[in-house]
Amino acid sequence: MMVQPVLPLRLLLFVSAILIGLFGLSACGADQEGVPTVSERSNGQDPRSPNIILILADDLGIEAISPYGGTRSTPNIARMAENGVQFGNFFATPLCTPSRTRLLTGKHNYRNYEAFGYLGPRERTLGHSFTEMGYATGYFGKWQLAGIGALEGTGAMPHTAGFQQNLIWHLEREERGSRYWKPRLASTSAAPPNITVHGEDVFGPDVLNQAVLDFIEQHKEKPFFALYSLVLPHDPFVTTPKTPYADNDASKFDGMVDYMDHLVGNILSHVDSLNLAEQTLIIFVGDNGTDYKVVSEFGGRTVKGGKGQTIRTGMQVPFIAYWPGSIPKGHHYQHLVELLDIYPTLLEVSNISAAEGTLDGVSVYDALLGGKHPVRDAIYMHYDPRWSRWEERKFAFDERYKLDDEGNFYDHLTDPLEQNALDVTGLGDDAKRVYERLSTVLANQHAHQ
Repeated sequence: MMVQPVLPLRLLLFVSAILIGLFGLSACGADQEGVPTVSERSNGQDPRSPNIILILADDLGIEAISPYGGTRSTPNIARMAENGVQFGNFFATPLCTPSRTRLLTGKHNYRNYEAFGYLGPRERTLGHSFTEMGYATGYFGKWQLAGIGALEGTGAMPHTAGFQQNLIWHLEREERGSRYWKPRLASTSAAPPNITVHGEDVFGPDVLNQAVLDFIEQHKEKPFFALYSLVLPHDPFVTTPKTPYADNDASKFDGMVDYMDHLVGNILSHVDSLNLAEQTLIIFVGDNGTDYKVVSEFGGRTVKGGKGQTIRTGMQVPFIAYWPGSIPKGHHYQHLVELLDIYPTLLEVSNISAAEGTLDGVSVYDALLGGKHPVRDAIYMHYDPRWSRWEERKFAFDERYKLDDEGNFYDHLTDPLEQNALDVTGLGDDAKRVYERLSTVLANQHAHQ
């Protein structure tokens, strides 16, 4: 059962909405042309919208964890799936920055992606949307969006991106430091930024996890939005406080996945202890596929991580939602969903509106409530990371087939590594219909670029 707000909060939200609507005021700065501005909540619903904790794992494909059939035990993430909704065909881009800019802004990369490790400082984000509606907002974990590539100037900082409180790894362009042992962590919650290099016996993921727990405790009496951007299990592969004797990359990665699950468990337990579970939507997602150096046992076969590559293992990642009392237990949604869909989904969950045409994803709120109907019949990706060896790719795909802008048509059921493109002149009726539909998706998207 959701808790009604006390009168002062309801008045604050009402007055804020009026000010935003009349004057374009924003808690994070002036309005920006062509970006979603929150204006109102839907009628007839609880004005006290839920707390939201969005947990983003770093380099984690579905094959790496137990709810999807992996052999590594992740009991806390499994608990979320068993008591919530698990999305079986959820996709992100194959690399972190392209995915993170899509997640934060709800836009295709061709609309705003400029460089690896960079988010434009004037981009509208989830943080802005929730701040404007009276939420406390926090960002904790990997940032890496202020600029590390060839662009001059500084990209977005957590506080300018709408996150009032933050503790992050990799703020500065030139100096990132460690994210694990002896971590270098920064906060831009106050000026100037506070940067701390911790001792050699301090494990960065513990410090960041405690910051999330403190944020939840601090804001338990009002709606809050926390984006918890885990640094785990990205390389370098290291020992953890639970696996101090791991002595090779494989055992270290296993230990890092186990520790990631432990940190997720801390969040679940803390929310429970504060009696906030029924008021809090917790989402667990991945940003891209597992590191290509990692091998997993999955579905009776050996699977190599696909990070960076536009094959299935580079893009198919977990999406699990947990909200006791509001969403069904053990619901499996098997239709297509992608990272762009998170932004509009969270807005609908929270009764927040965005200007039409500013977001490229579609809400899957109905699926959260147990719906089984598809919300999309294809996913389009413009993938141009401008980093390392990864080349530009434009393609569209559904649950089985993929078509790229060079005309290559693949059947992922029989050719998951995309080694043999299909002869499009000899397609069966079903495959031909999919080919034509994906061709239309590509043409429509290219017309906007």
